[in-house]
Amino acid sequence: MNRIVLIFLLAVCVVFLTAGVAGAQNVSLELKGGTFMPSGDLDDDDWEDGFYGELAGTYRESNMGIQAAVGYYTTEFNDDYSHSSLGDVEEEDTLQVYPVTLSFLGFYENGPLHFYGGGGVGYYFASAEVEINPKGAGSKFSDSDRDSVFGYHVMAGLDYNVTANFFFGVEGRLVRTNEANFSLKDNGIEADYDAELNGNVIEAKIGFRF
Repeated sequence: MNRIVLIFLLAVCVVFLTAGVAGAQNVSLELKGGTFMPSGDLDDDDWEDGFYGELAGTYRESNMGIQAAVGYYTTEFNDDYSHSSLGDVEEEDTLQVYPVTLSFLGFYENGPLHFYGGGGVGYYFASAEVEINPKGAGSKFSDSDRDSVFGYHVMAGLDYNVTANFFFGVEGRLVRTNEANFSLKDNGIEADYDAELNGNVIEAKIGFRF
């Protein structure tokens, strides 16, 4: 987690220093939160909708902008089945992802409304955990593993300027990544899992300009 924060701070420093050198005033900090809806492999395997949050710093020059961000999203999977040696069990899986992203944006203004769209790339730090609970005799166990993959995204949104320095808005994005590989083995149960960390995101946000 410390590595993620460091990468984000370095990216934000680059954005803000570039803005300072250019003499630009349109620099903003945004806090976003919403819903992550799994797609692709995760959707096929019935992973549930989860939380998506993000902290982003944006430098804008005229109708173009660049945004550095660090985020977090999570999804869960639950299943009941009969295991050959443990009998009836309940499995609870959790996937947590920390994306560090860089986006390139285009803007269109109409009064207090700012429309924007764009896309970018990112590195996704992921952690998967499996917990299996026998319903009868036997001890529960858990295991976890981590992996990191590259990905990309496309996004579009709308901001409303309440004042010159404060705004709120909504945003949607599509997230696509390479396949993450998790090795999860314990107590004789094979639980390896490979999946792209794909999903669709809808979120609300507030922002402050400096």
